[in-house]
Amino acid sequence: MNHEVALVLLLAASIMSGAAVAQGEVAAKTRARGGVAIQLDIAGGGDEVTSNNNPPYTVQSNLGEGMTVSLGGFHRLSESKPWELQSFIGYKRAWIVPVRGGGYETAVSRWVFQLLASYRQEDKWYFGGGLTFHGDPRVEDTDPANADVDFDNAVGATIEGGWSWLGVQCTYIEYGSLDASNCGVRFTWRFRKWRPLRE
Repeated sequence: MNHEVALVLLLAASIMSGAAVAQGEVAAKTRARGGVAIQLDIAGGGDEVTSNNNPPYTVQSNLGEGMTVSLGGFHRLSESKPWELQSFIGYKRAWIVPVRGGGYETAVSRWVFQLLASYRQEDKWYFGGGLTFHGDPRVEDTDPANADVDFDNAVGATIEGGWSWLGVQCTYIEYGSLDASNCGVRFTWRFRKWRPLRE
């Protein structure tokens, strides 16, 4: 009789253990976190760009400088893991701004795509990096005497780090033989932070 009771208890414990494991797997799936993010970068660096206007107005800037506004998303596979994937698409533009005769303007523009992985600590510090793609880089000049300069699409690498919504980033990228690398301040506002993707 004692053997039968022990066998029933063992069987019940096995069933309960299996159910607990199954519930843990379901909970792990529902713990996935994600949301939408808006990012603003202000950066400088890269090779010098010079624009000449007639008569002798000459202005200079750097190929990597400018402000980037991006929209994207973030996804953490499990709340128990600190790693997170992020993707962004944005537009970066820099104006060469001194006051010049004739009202002409020169700007450096490009589309920016980012695929990043970051390690986020519980105290809100984070660091990470990934790939950056610049589409249709161009130096534009509204002065008809100066032609626009188009560059081929380019792929580079980005590293980032910071606390909460404030961080710094450095990107290494080249447009042909010219350096468009840059470093700057990064602001990231995240929405639906740590909410389940599936209820």
